[in-house]
Amino acid sequence: LRRSLTLLPREGPRLRALAGVLLEHLRDRIPDVRFNSCFEAGIPGLVSLSFEGLDGQALVAELNFLGFACSTGAACQEQKKEPARAILALGRSPSEALGTLRISMGRETSAADVDELARTLVEVVVRQRALA
Repeated sequence: LRRSLTLLPREGPRLRALAGVLLEHLRDRIPDVRFNSCFEAGIPGLVSLSFEGLDGQALVAELNFLGFACSTGAACQEQKKEPARAILALGRSPSEALGTLRISMGRETSAADVDELARTLVEVVVRQRALA
């Protein structure tokens, strides 16, 4: 924890910038994506996205298979198969809450990683929507 706190002044802005790059990529390619994170004041590098009508667990499974580690919903309810209360409290519908994806970036995350994730996530969302 001490090390993380000493790195935060340098890593925080870098992670916020990477999250911003991811958001711009997704906003341009998936117009109805819902952003749940507060990027200016929230946790640097944490991105929460909702995709109405998609299954967050299916998104995670496919992304994990393709080499990206991510999670569903909110950390406090990750293992439950019901909509996360934290996501519902943001005003998301149960369908949006169940289609929520949580992405965490860290010291090892590069701009190239973010570009690849954005490209892959767009492909996965398009593919899963075609199947829904």
